[in-house]
Amino acid sequence: IFPMKRIYPLLIGVLSFGVLSCEKKETPYPIPDRPASSDSMKEAMVELGADYKTQVYFSFENGVVKSLPYETWDINFTTDASDNEIRVNGGKLNLIYVTDATRMSDISSSYTINSAKWKYDKPSGLSQTSGLGVLNNSAILGKVLIVQVGADKSYKLIIKDVSPTAYTITTTKGLDDNTETEFVLEKDPNYNFIYFSFEDGIVTVEPPKKDWDIVFTRYRYIYEKYNPDGSDFLYGVTGVLHNPYNTMSAGDSLRTHDFYTFTKDSLDQHMELQTNRDVIGWNWKSVDINTAKYKVNSKMVYVVKDQKDILWKLHFYGYTNDAGQNGYPKFRYEKLK
Repeated sequence: IFPMKRIYPLLIGVLSFGVLSCEKKETPYPIPDRPASSDSMKEAMVELGADYKTQVYFSFENGVVKSLPYETWDINFTTDASDNEIRVNGGKLNLIYVTDATRMSDISSSYTINSAKWKYDKPSGLSQTSGLGVLNNSAILGKVLIVQVGADKSYKLIIKDVSPTAYTITTTKGLDDNTETEFVLEKDPNYNFIYFSFEDGIVTVEPPKKDWDIVFTRYRYIYEKYNPDGSDFLYGVTGVLHNPYNTMSAGDSLRTHDFYTFTKDSLDQHMELQTNRDVIGWNWKSVDINTAKYKVNSKMVYVVKDQKDILWKLHFYGYTNDAGQNGYPKFRYEKLK
């Protein structure tokens, strides 16, 4: 009689052989795509275009709200009654310069500019991070400002007055033009900014501030003190900024995360919601210099807290359309639980 400890392995072997001898061969089948974490997950693609010229405002509740060229405007002004600031369109690489002159005729194309004194805004978009700062009772009021638009155009601007309800400005069509045109930019609290183009005057750009959550756009990123002389290196990027109105966002630059299993606990453990507009930013993608195609890091998960205090998680999984053209970000998003 065999001891029990020797019978058990022998019995397993006999049973295994019987099962294997009767088993039918199965046809291999592809592993299905990973299922969404819930039926509430959505996918979207926005069209920036192969030249990245389009700016797209997006709502997590309603999808695309508005699309228009990002070059539509040159400068904008905040609409808050007390926090009055002017910003330049960093996507166009615009800059602003403060002169000592108070008359337009004192400034022309022969004016000597100290290139180290050009002003530009920080990409965070926070209050008091504009190149000129808050304008209330500012020494900047009444001075001739030079706004460089792109690489080859410059205009003169004087901010004459700032009040809780409006800005009064005068502009010219160029550095050698002294014909002044006055504009009164009335503040509308339903919008974040008043937008202005030196060629077209006051322009409507963004939707009402309660209608959108994030915007895909071209903006300026700053590598601070990156140049050999200690100056900033200014870099134009295409990325995502969140709405400055009652909106926050979070990301994790140290870890990667799985979008499908990411929960509120993950947010609490690894991320912190911030008011900086550029938390999502642009580095969720990288370009292959040999093929000029973009690769998206789908393991970079972001969270946006909207105006209703709803948390949304999102990640990107593509940057090209069906024709293989760049400029078509694809992303998934879902309410965070």
